[in-house]
Parts: sequence; structure tokens; C-alpha cells
Amino acid sequence: MVSWRRLAREWALKVLYQVDVGRTTLTEALDASLDRLRSEFVQLGSRTTTGSPYEAMILNLVTLRMAPFLIESSPAWELSAAGAVERVLLDAPYWIEVALEKTIKTAAPGLSLSPPRLLQPQDLSEILPDGGNDHLAQSLARLSTEERTRLDSLVWDLRTEIPAMLQALHRREARAFAKRIYAARPAGSAVVPYLLAEREAFNEANRERWVRTGQVVSKQLYNFSRVGAFTDRLVRGTAAHRGQVDSSISALSSGWKLDRQVAVDRNILRMAAYELLFVSTIPTSASINEAVELAKRYSTAESGRFVNGVLGALAGEVGPKLLGTGTAEVAEDPLESEAADEIDEIDELEEIDDESDSEPLVEDAQLDEEEPGTL
Repeated sequence: MVSWRRLAREWALKVLYQVDVGRTTLTEALDASLDRLRSEFVQLGSRTTTGSPYEAMILNLVTLRMAPFLIESSPAWELSAAGAVERVLLDAPYWIEVALEKTIKTAAPGLSLSPPRLLQPQDLSEILPDGGNDHLAQSLARLSTEERTRLDSLVWDLRTEIPAMLQALHRREARAFAKRIYAARPAGSAVVPYLLAEREAFNEANRERWVRTGQVVSKQLYNFSRVGAFTDRLVRGTAAHRGQVDSSISALSSGWKLDRQVAVDRNILRMAAYELLFVSTIPTSASINEAVELAKRYSTAESGRFVNGVLGALAGEVGPKLLGTGTAEVAEDPLESEAADEIDEIDELEEIDDESDSEPLVEDAQLDEEEPGTL
């Protein structure tokens, strides 16, 4: 099992390494890494179903729309966006009913739907409630005016874009259903209650399926948002404060100048030192432990001890952090642990943790340029 923060640190380490050894610019490396990360979550969504294409299609659309905002996204925005998309998908049975109404004349000639639709779309206030005690309502209440406007716009657009993207698939489902009920229709007046009962069962089956689909999409979208955002902030923060970070490391790594250190170790130290010096919301012990684990896994046999010694000395100079005080460049969300526990009930999504340990980023003290990362 690996946490989403560990996963973000792994991706950030690769970006920092590639930039450090001169393979690419920071912008190019970060953009490529985040795009690959996005693709990994889309593919993961497709592996959590039994052959349905819906999750991957929706994740691809929504993550593309959200990716440009990762740098400025707050934990409340990440949670709100994932929850809002899940609510949007509750309208999918209605979209399929619309498709059924349009195809019934050709797929089941002679049948008449009365009423034409049993379902109605949600109002925007049902998707983005202004009050309530659930996680979505609480996170929405903590959005800035700009974030709420951005989320409203995203939801408005997705309510048009998602059904348009899925229209052909929904029409196919509706056509198959229409043909089935047409072939099994009773004679005479019995056809009216028959059609109503079949349509209600059809809608209920779709409702259950799309509740599940929404949960899968929400989980992957939330994980993508927080892993991507944390990766982005670690990379940009470490790069922005590189002068002070390098000065602090150099002063404590006696006998090992930065340019003589293994490149992986150097960038692990930089990233962890940035957390120790500039991120007040991550405990010192967590930053050091994560850095040591990265060094043990991705660098030389002695790297873990070396990284631990340098960072331990730096922590002694920095002193204890007052968590939650000062300016936090990587914010924490008090709703996060509860929300994560709730979403983790989706069994299929445990594979994100299981697979994250499958392939190394570093072999023989080097990062492989062609290695895509882990998920």
C-alpha cells in the first residue's frame, strides 16, 4: 500500500531528476508527467469495471478539463469537483430515457410510450447544494468565489458534454431495450402496464449502474486531482526555492558537495528540504520518512542513511513545526481523511495502491528516462 502523497513524491522526483540532469525543461517535464499521470488514472478507471467503456471516457473528458487548474486547486475544490461530477452522472438514466424515446419509433414500431419519460433531470441546486451536512456540501461552503464560479461553469458544461459524448452508446442501449420489449409485448390492453413495468425496471437498473459508475469516476477523479496537484506544488515549490534549499543542504552534507552526490539523492534531498523549510502543514517526521523510503527504493544501498542524516540535521536547525500556522504552500483539508475513508469503500480501487509498487523509477541509482512512472 502506498499513499497518494508517496505517489505524488515519486512523480515529482522524476520531474526534478530529469530537469536536474538536463534532459528537459521544468515546464516540459512537468507537463509531460502530469499528462501521463492523467492517462494512468483514466486507464485505471477502465480496469475497475466489467467491460464498460463509460468510466474511462468520462474520466478522460473531465481530467482534461480539470488539468489546467491543478496548480491553483485547493483541497476543497478537488473534493467538490469529484463530488459534483458524481452527482452529474446521476442524470445518466434520464439521458438513456431520452435516447429511448427517440429510438422507439424505429426499433419498436407501433409501441407508444405514455408518458414519454418517467425521469426528469436534476436541477443545478441538486448537484451543487448550498447547504447540508454531507462532504460535498461542506467542501462547497469552503470554496472561494472564484472557485465556485469555476465549478459552476464546469458542471454546466459537463451536463452537455458528457451526454453528447455518450449519445451513441446510450442510443445503442435504448435500441436493444426497445427491440426486447417489442418482441415480448403482450396483446391488447395488457401492453400498457407491461411497458410501464419494463421501463421502471430498466430505469432502476440504470440508476444502480450509474450510481456505481459515479462512485468509480469520483474516486479516480479525486485521486488524480490531489496526486496531480501535490506533484505540481512539490516540483514548482522546490524549483522556486532551489537557491535556499541547495544552500541548506550543502551546509549540512559535509564532504559531499551537491554536484558530487548521486542525482537521485540530490533531488530527494531538495524536495524534502523544501517541505521542511517551506511547508508548515506536513509534519517533519513525515517528510523525512518519505524521503528515506524514496532513497532506499530508488537509489543506492547507502542512500537511505545519507538522506536521513542530512535531513535530520536540517530538521534540528529548523525546529518543530507549528502545524497549521504561517503560510502553507501545500494545504491540508480537515475533511480529507473522512472523505478518503468513504471513497475507499469501493473495492476495485484498492488496485491503485497495489500497483503503485510494481515498477521502480530508479535502477542502479539512476532514473530511467523511458520509465513511465508507477500506478
